[in-house]
Amino acid sequence: MAFSTPVPAQEAAADYLARLAEKRPGGLWVGGHSKGGNVALHAVLSVDKSVRDRIKRVYNNEGPGYCDDSIFHTGAYDELLARYRHLVPHAAFLGMFLAHDNDYTVVENKHQIGLMQHDVAFWKIQNGELVTRDELNALGRLHDVLLKNLVFRLTQDDCPVLEDVADRLIDGAQVDCLLEAVKKLPVVAVHVLQAWLQT
Repeated sequence: MAFSTPVPAQEAAADYLARLAEKRPGGLWVGGHSKGGNVALHAVLSVDKSVRDRIKRVYNNEGPGYCDDSIFHTGAYDELLARYRHLVPHAAFLGMFLAHDNDYTVVENKHQIGLMQHDVAFWKIQNGELVTRDELNALGRLHDVLLKNLVFRLTQDDCPVLEDVADRLIDGAQVDCLLEAVKKLPVVAVHVLQAWLQT
């Protein structure tokens, strides 16, 4: 996703949505969290306009962006915008990664910083509604600038190398999910450092 679009998950989601639309009449709601948020948006933008017109709402819950911002300058995106919700926590990290839309809604989080920002279970709810704020906090704004600059400075030759390093670090963490990584942070940090030293 960082270096090319579409990836297999995006293509599979678009295919699934098209097949679902054939079998289910009426309005459709599409959403996802993390990579699933990116995949949900991509699926909706990729299907036939007749299916896209049936979409009532698309939720991208802190999904990463795309390798470039061209998707946000399409007629399909423009027509979807009123039905699209990109939600990010106030110190967003993953939702600021890569080229992303600036049409996001910032959600208050019970954690001020850290990995748990990404977990929607910690997003604040009051009277049945998400608690929102006007803008990212200082850390979220820093993530936005740093992560965009990192990716946009890469050359095509750099991309496979960075992808390989990222894969090794993730594999090196030796955990199956983010929550497990948080619970075992000191051990995970050692595993990631060992993986880094081997790259």
